[in-house]
Amino acid sequence: MNPEKLLSLAQKEVSLKYPSLKANKKREIVRLVFDIAKIKKDFSFLSLEKSYASLKKKLIKIRYPLSFSKIDLNRIYLPYPEFSDFQKALTGDYDILPEKIFWESSAENSELLKRLKDKFPKDIFKEIKTLKESKSEISAPSYSLRKKHWVIFKQKSGFAEKCPCTQGCLSCGYFNMNLGFGCPYECSYCYLQGYQNINAILLPYNIKDFFDEFDKKFSDLKSTIRIGSGEFSDSLALDSFTQYSKNICDFFSGKKNVVFEFKTKSAQVENIFKYAKSENIAVSFSLAPKEISEKEEFLCSGVNERISAMKKLSQAGIKTAFHLDPIVFSQDFEPLYENLLEKVFSSVNGGNISWISLGSFRFARETFKIMEKRFPVSSLLEGEMFLDFDGKLRYPFDIRKKMYSFIVKYLLKKGVSKNKIYLCMENKDMWDALGITPDFSW
Repeated sequence: MNPEKLLSLAQKEVSLKYPSLKANKKREIVRLVFDIAKIKKDFSFLSLEKSYASLKKKLIKIRYPLSFSKIDLNRIYLPYPEFSDFQKALTGDYDILPEKIFWESSAENSELLKRLKDKFPKDIFKEIKTLKESKSEISAPSYSLRKKHWVIFKQKSGFAEKCPCTQGCLSCGYFNMNLGFGCPYECSYCYLQGYQNINAILLPYNIKDFFDEFDKKFSDLKSTIRIGSGEFSDSLALDSFTQYSKNICDFFSGKKNVVFEFKTKSAQVENIFKYAKSENIAVSFSLAPKEISEKEEFLCSGVNERISAMKKLSQAGIKTAFHLDPIVFSQDFEPLYENLLEKVFSSVNGGNISWISLGSFRFARETFKIMEKRFPVSSLLEGEMFLDFDGKLRYPFDIRKKMYSFIVKYLLKKGVSKNKIYLCMENKDMWDALGITPDFSW
């Protein structure tokens, strides 16, 4: 059923059975009724109760059957459902090519601008003085249209920084090369939709400054670090246009005590074959069961295409890795993820995989409403999610442990060394429960 229509029916059902509920209490009950009806496809569960407290408790028990007896009810988050046609993600037959390319005056003689001018019509380019002074002009009307506005600019800070691990979580020691901002793909769970404050794809032209900053910060490395460019964008989504991979491979190839990671959902790895001539260059793929990916990941390469690209890279002797993040829980969790992993390990030898990260589905409270507005038919928010130690919504500890344990056991069976497996955004209790340490090697 259409979510907007379902919400209207939920409002009517609650008003009919509980006409005297105060506004805030009614909003919470409508949220619960909406969620349950979305799962059960009807309202037969809604009966008359003596009080608001007993009604809410009953609905919570129905909404969270696996966790009701174990979870602190104060950790439940019940925002009122909101929908917006204007904010809906563009997930159909839609390309990621720009309609406008803005460029800072200082970029006039840059290689990046010259390259893009060779690929796109002249009339889509517009010179601006600076990104900062032109934010309102370069920002697309909605976040969903961000991929239609590209900005060529000079990045001045944040070139290479330690991954901002959430307070309370164990860090894996990763470093980010913050090369640009914004991803053209549409994934329902993406944190950027609640984080990015400008509706455009930002592409820095001064990549040499990144390398200079890296050499200053990491001139005397005593142990090996891992750094990658996939935190605020997809490393390869636009690489056929930017050619960043060539610059990166040229710079990092052969560097001691550093491994560079291209993290991606793209199967377009032609440039990697051309330029990755060193053992310290790796490509990692974000993977999910096909059944989940087809409903929650849009405009990117299909899962089978990613696995095929991973196979070709591995056969060519290029380091590969993969990320299961976010891991999504469902009744069919085990067969879904077992089938995914079977596809991976029938394509790539477990001993040849450089590292594997695991992270459960999680998101900030502010992202909840944005996800619901942009992806109203997504089933991800139907999971049993609760406010956790860092203020984000997560599955309960026992569900996360169950998921991780199943996957880790499978990986070990396939010949993956435990010291190549790590967790993303998890606290020490979870690492300890799985017998994994943050001092993993690759």
